[in-house]
Amino acid sequence: IVSEYFDIAAFKSLNPKLINKAFICYFHENQFEYPVKEGAKRDNHFALTNLKNFICSDFNIFNSDWNRKSFFEGVKKFRKALPHFYRKFIDSNIETLGNTEIIYPSHCMNMSVADFNRLLSQKPSEQKRLKVLWNHRWEYDKNPELLINIIERAHHELPNICFDICGWESPRSELREHLNFFLGKNVDNLGFYSSKDAYQSALISSDIVLSTAIHEFYGISVLEGICFGLDPILPDGLSYPELYRSKFPNQIYNDPESANSLLGAAVKNRTSNFEPLNMDRANFFFEAHHPEKSAKRLDQLAAEIMEKKKAGGR
Repeated sequence: IVSEYFDIAAFKSLNPKLINKAFICYFHENQFEYPVKEGAKRDNHFALTNLKNFICSDFNIFNSDWNRKSFFEGVKKFRKALPHFYRKFIDSNIETLGNTEIIYPSHCMNMSVADFNRLLSQKPSEQKRLKVLWNHRWEYDKNPELLINIIERAHHELPNICFDICGWESPRSELREHLNFFLGKNVDNLGFYSSKDAYQSALISSDIVLSTAIHEFYGISVLEGICFGLDPILPDGLSYPELYRSKFPNQIYNDPESANSLLGAAVKNRTSNFEPLNMDRANFFFEAHHPEKSAKRLDQLAAEIMEKKKAGGR
């Protein structure tokens, strides 16, 4: 099993003994859809590697249907930039060239349901202010500009909300510079939690997990929040509708105004717009995305592909 950036074709050519081995490619993202930073030019080299792997592997796994669909759309969109050899594959309907399956990633909490529920029991029953967690990388594809807009508006309009801004801080990020003013006002934390215990404490003490992303092929950070009983507020797009619209139909926003409206609704009338800690819901997501479940399906699939390869199939 290799990632979408491991060049299967080159590896096989350098290792002739592996030509008949089964290869499964796991796409956790694809470079056809990955957003390009303003002023930058897309490097098609990585996109070509993604495409070659899709063609050369015996089976392809995507971490969401959004990832798979955007991959196919991206290949077609960039058809003219591709060599003639690849165009032939695209023109013959690339969707039929590779066997694919969606396997959702797991969360990182390798513990029993009983231990997880004991952890959840530490959640405070009542807090003075609604706590919003933004637990993403401080990079352009997570749209920090929108986060700044939301925090600035909340500072003036929603005094009963505070924010915890964690996640890995990129040295290129200017987020800290913009949000230092709000630290101690409506921002309680501004920085990465260096230990798992500290991060889990932040999850336990929060009420809402917020995403402002313009790129998300899955979204482990949001899943972690939902597993801990947090109510999500999410953009209407990317992988989010596929994963969460059925469970949280009223917690998807289209613009900064509707995002702040959802936050305001949570403050004014939590019982009618957002549920309190729902143990059944938290356990549902915890069990559905447990590492053991994902690992079991990957092992099963690998065994099936190897048997098929031995029998001369693809």
